[in-house]
Amino acid sequence: MIEESEEYMHKVVLVGDENVGKTSIIIRYTEKRFIESYRPTLGVDFAVKVVELKGDDNKRKSIKLACWDLGGQEQYRTLRKFYLSGARGCIIVFDVTNPVSFEHVVNWHNDVVKICGVVPCFLVGNKTDLKNDRRVSRSVGSELASKLGLSFFETSAKTGEKVDDLFEIMAKRLYETYMV
Repeated sequence: MIEESEEYMHKVVLVGDENVGKTSIIIRYTEKRFIESYRPTLGVDFAVKVVELKGDDNKRKSIKLACWDLGGQEQYRTLRKFYLSGARGCIIVFDVTNPVSFEHVVNWHNDVVKICGVVPCFLVGNKTDLKNDRRVSRSVGSELASKLGLSFFETSAKTGEKVDDLFEIMAKRLYETYMV
């Protein structure tokens, strides 16, 4: 018997302050590599990757994630409405070594909800490989995620820890939210 396949495209935005690792997370996920040097995202960048899921009907579901990387600099604030528009999922990223990036999570969440409404959304503490520099604990991150009604992840774009899991669970959540 030939296995049938269905394909769905979903726009997923990664938001957060500059230098929290949004671009690095996307590159780690889509290209399986890490770039040591920092270069800020100018406006927006995006990458596409397909996640294969098997549905309850035994059909293969190809969930195409169009991952949009929004520049976190304040100068791009006026463009956010355009870039967030049409997003079906969101990943809010903060740097576990930078408490200020964590303090801004609520503002990022408010922007997403205002423009996108309620969509599957994850709060992600990135740079867990920098254990000696950590300033935001897992419990504090998890507590805020719970308060905002978000799922919580911790990742390291450098080592790849939990990056694939993050996007696979996002794909499942998108499928359950929009396709079932």
